[in-house]
Amino acid sequence: MARREGLPADPTHPRINDVLQTLVAETNVGLASFECIKTFRVSPDPFTVDGGELTASLKVKRHAVVRKHAALIESMYGAPESQP
Repeated sequence: MARREGLPADPTHPRINDVLQTLVAETNVGLASFECIKTFRVSPDPFTVDGGELTASLKVKRHAVVRKHAALIESMYGAPESQP
């Protein structure tokens, strides 16, 4: 998509965030508040099987992603509440 749209390959480039923010805003139109994407970040590193974020069938391993990116997630949403 980046190449087709003439965007830089660097996922941290500000134009990437601008384009994604526009797409998110368009997607959120007409959705209930609880359905809307409110915040997002682009990982500079792709999720991979070797990196532990994906299964062999390329499904996201949510627990692995949360562990690996805990600081980023916390900066977006705050520390998760501890479960009793």
